[in-house]
Parts: sequence; C-alpha cells; structure tokens
Amino acid sequence: MVVAVPWHIQGDPKSDFPQKSRQLWGGDVSWRSALSYDATVALIEALKRNPTRSGV
Repeated sequence: MVVAVPWHIQGDPKSDFPQKSRQLWGGDVSWRSALSYDATVALIEALKRNPTRSGV
C-alpha cells in the first residue's frame, strides 16, 4: 500500500532537511524525497536500538 502524504518544503521551519538537501543536490526536493528521508532516519534509529529483524 502507498499512502501519499502532502508535504511542503516550508511546512516545518525547524527542520534542517530542506537546507541540507539544497546543499547536497543544488535545489529543492519533492515530498517523495522528504518522506524517504524520514523513513531512512526512522530505520537508522531502529537499527541503533535493536539491530535484529524482529527489533526493527
């Protein structure tokens, strides 16, 4: 299942993602990139806490 969630680059002024993405890719990114970033951060945190298949 794919759930599309609207995201705007100025939606969270405290987020450092828009600034980092501009530096890395030289431009703004889409909502897909933002959600992929969030999912990757969540996966990394899960792996830090319990790096097993059942832990994640």
